[in-house]
Amino acid sequence: MSYQNVTFPEDSVFLVTGGAGFIGSNLCEAILKLGCRVRCLDDLSTGKQEECRPFSG
Repeated sequence: MSYQNVTFPEDSVFLVTGGAGFIGSNLCEAILKLGCRVRCLDDLSTGKQEECRPFSG
């Protein structure tokens, strides 16, 4: 089963901690592709600010 087959209630919002890191930023993008909203929380101690960009996809 791939993540594209998972469904969530309408208007779901997810909080991704570490969203500016490699794994977190990819997770944020996958959630957005599912049509859900996502909020990213990161202290940027190892993550990169440019990973927290608006998704246009």
